[in-house]
Amino acid sequence: MQQRSSGGGIGTTMDRFSLLATGALSLFLGRGVYGQESCVQVADPTWAANCPCEAGSQYSFTMEGQTTVTANTVNVAVIIDASGSVGTADWELSKEFAKNTVASFAEQNLFTNGGSASFAQFASDASEGGTFYSLEDFNAFVDADVKHSGGTDIIDGIAKGRELLSASPAATSFMIVTTDGAAPDPQDEADAARAEGTILYAVGVGSGPSQENLLAIGGDEANVFDVDNFEELDLALDDIVSTSGGSVPCAATGATVTVQFNGMVTEATVDGGVATYDGGDVVFTVDDLEATPTNFEVWLDWCGQPEGAEVIASVSYADDEGNTPDLSALEGEAVVPVCAPPSFLDYRQNIWMRCG
Repeated sequence: MQQRSSGGGIGTTMDRFSLLATGALSLFLGRGVYGQESCVQVADPTWAANCPCEAGSQYSFTMEGQTTVTANTVNVAVIIDASGSVGTADWELSKEFAKNTVASFAEQNLFTNGGSASFAQFASDASEGGTFYSLEDFNAFVDADVKHSGGTDIIDGIAKGRELLSASPAATSFMIVTTDGAAPDPQDEADAARAEGTILYAVGVGSGPSQENLLAIGGDEANVFDVDNFEELDLALDDIVSTSGGSVPCAATGATVTVQFNGMVTEATVDGGVATYDGGDVVFTVDDLEATPTNFEVWLDWCGQPEGAEVIASVSYADDEGNTPDLSALEGEAVVPVCAPPSFLDYRQNIWMRCG
């Protein structure tokens, strides 16, 4: 049994380069992402094969704990400012923004995939709020909610959002927070929400909110949106939908990928993890794949395998969260290439070199 961790020295790098540079038959197996319906995705399987009995054939692929809103269960919480500076008309616009936000997520399978939508307001403290599993129930609650008034305790608002999202835990949640005024520093509460897997978006209305507070909520400038007034809230919604509609991270810890090859494994590596191999069997272990594109590489010697034979006999995956990625892209795609027999000229040259 041999063991390799990632990050080999200069000699290892040179060996890999020489293996890949010596006339390999590169078979790129279709660029793209596989397993879109799974939390863990498989991407870019590549098979660079030499002819039989020539060392250096390489197989590689990428895995990542990354999904999309449409393909996975997520939860959404909309937490809106109801402080004294928010007038009656602005309150109604805020509620309309909350309903439009959840409707946009509903179009991305929020409720179909078993996700939830929560709503609460905050002023001097946070309201009781509620969590719902259909757009109709969410809208009915928001329509009936009566505005509070008072200060701008945004910390309590974020804490309420965390509480509501915890009612039905998901790998990824979104919290959208609107505010139009000055407030205490929400950094600690926002960081606690992020530690629970929540992506926060801060929507600042007018000139009242400080950029420091908005950035503390969003955690990144890409998650902070400014509008001049409440009539423009839907402009922020367009940006939020665009930002959240792409890929979102998902938990994938303690990942183990086991691959059985039809051939002898001569080397195996994985970014940030450990690869152990024995004969044709490789076991990759990675502590965390979440939002981390991780490259898996194997070098093979498959002398004696028939042309056209499948390179991979079996592949399996397991992690602490019980994710079940689609591994079909790794099964049956890579085959032993058909190599033309040596020409008469090659034969004469070989005899000449031997008899020189």
